[in-house]
Amino acid sequence: WEGARVGVCVCVCACGACTRTSMRARAVARAAATARAHAHAYAHAHVRTLRAHAHTHTHGHAHARAHAHARRGALVRAFSSWSPAPFPVWAASDRVRLSNCAFHGFHGVEAFEAEVGQRFEVDVELAADLKAAGESDDLASTVDYSRVYALARARVAGGAGARRELIEAVAEGIAADVLGEFDRVDAVRVCVRKPEVQVGGLLDHSAVEIMRARAR
Repeated sequence: WEGARVGVCVCVCACGACTRTSMRARAVARAAATARAHAHAYAHAHVRTLRAHAHTHTHGHAHARAHAHARRGALVRAFSSWSPAPFPVWAASDRVRLSNCAFHGFHGVEAFEAEVGQRFEVDVELAADLKAAGESDDLASTVDYSRVYALARARVAGGAGARRELIEAVAEGIAADVLGEFDRVDAVRVCVRKPEVQVGGLLDHSAVEIMRARAR
């Protein structure tokens, strides 16, 4: 009714509006009660944690320090073992880059990929000492990137003999060819992208990126 007090539902009509309003009010009240209960439980847990820390500080300070020291040592060892030892050349090395080389290839698992083919994009980055080339201005002192492009094209668009199901295998072949042909290249990074890949939805591309270093 229009004369009903706010928050009190006394309507007996069949429209259902008041019933919905009352149900919403009860839902809000339940949510508020749940939030208060969670906050209360969190507060109690926080107090218990503070008490435990105080107990450790008072009665087990030496043990806590030993545990922290051991944990810090484990973290240091873990990060030390993670450091990219196989690719130290990337930290301070000259680079040659070929970006977004585009070829039509027939790689893939699906039958239509072998029949129709699709566009592939390739990035190749080489780590090599280019100081001599910079000082001499001599092509023989550097990496001929037209040859690098030709190696990538042969792997991607080389016909049926070069076809692979996985772009991982395509990238691996490019990296092996580059390291095999250019002794002055210390390491190579290869990224192969499929911008027309079909995965049942929209995306920019799928890609595989690998890094390979020469065994010295």
